Amino acid sequence: MADFLEVAHSLALQHQVASAISIFTSTIFIGEITALVASFLAWNNAIAWPVLFVSLVGGAIAGNMVWYEFGRWLRGSPFGSWVTGKFRYHEILERQLHENPRHIIFVSNLVSGISFSAIILAGWSRVPYRTFIRAAIFSGVVWTLVFVAVGFFASSAIGYLRTSEYVKRAELVLLAFIVLIFLIQHLARRSVTKKLKKIS
Repeated sequence: MADFLEVAHSLALQHQVASAISIFTSTIFIGEITALVASFLAWNNAIAWPVLFVSLVGGAIAGNMVWYEFGRWLRGSPFGSWVTGKFRYHEILERQLHENPRHIIFVSNLVSGISFSAIILAGWSRVPYRTFIRAAIFSGVVWTLVFVAVGFFASSAIGYLRTSEYVKRAELVLLAFIVLIFLIQHLARRSVTKKLKKIS
């Protein structure tokens, strides 16, 4: 873990533009991990905070748009009927998306495992593009603020523990934060699933 962070820090210092592009791109697929690692790099002055924020927000919004367009394409594809058979609660979520799209899109962005399916379903359900974009921008900004704050706190903890004689592998704190976030998101996902079961 320490070696990975050291290599990432060195590369970010040498290739600022490439680092911003990498953060933007990886946010589309592994946003939470990207935000935490990138926040660590910014905390160590490897990349500027404004660049980090713009890259993460841009990646979050772009990711939402990619999965939205994928959902629109999927509905008219040969795989459409297969997906509806495999995707549980799609009818309930589809109804909720039309009734309160901004709320569903916002919540889904904060819950790993639901985000992709909810955004794809938004495209599938033909949620108005303007409504979706507004929700995607708002949720992208809030998502970035939340995870950058967590990343900053984790980086501060690492910086403190590095000076402690009791902790030799302080970078494990970052890994612990990643595990904790996924655990919280897993519990949130279970809670959402239970609510969907009650509605159905």
